[in-house]
Amino acid sequence: MVNRPTTNNQQPTTDFLLEIGTEEIPSSDLTQAIEQLHTSFITLKQAKHFSFSGEMVRALGTPRRLSVLISSFPEKQDDIVSKKTKGPPVKIALKNNKPTKAASGFAKSQGVKVSDLKIESTEKGDYLFAVTTKPGDLSVNVLAKELPKLIK
Repeated sequence: MVNRPTTNNQQPTTDFLLEIGTEEIPSSDLTQAIEQLHTSFITLKQAKHFSFSGEMVRALGTPRRLSVLISSFPEKQDDIVSKKTKGPPVKIALKNNKPTKAASGFAKSQGVKVSDLKIESTEKGDYLFAVTTKPGDLSVNVLAKELPKLIK
């Protein structure tokens, strides 16, 4: 993996290359093996919450080698929303853009700061939401667990 500098508030990325040595793969099966490897990485991306474009995944192969190259692979998983709780309506929770007791009580009951509450529009109007996230793990740790399964 080769580190790549970032701009703005983007997550750091690296170039990822996996190369798998194989026994002789018949040419009639090579295209299917390459497609399976590509599909496996797209599935891994979605299941393990990585944000990279599927267009950046290039699977390649020869009769004795399969490889996948992903440019701009994130150095960690995306943060995962573990809990999202709807709170009071904004018209009750905020007066003159200041939190009321309703907002403070809701934040306290959810174990978050009032400043961490989010406003979202619903069918019934704008409401406060408490969102709890689990930070993403480092890609190296996730890949160490997942690549052996993917290769099998």
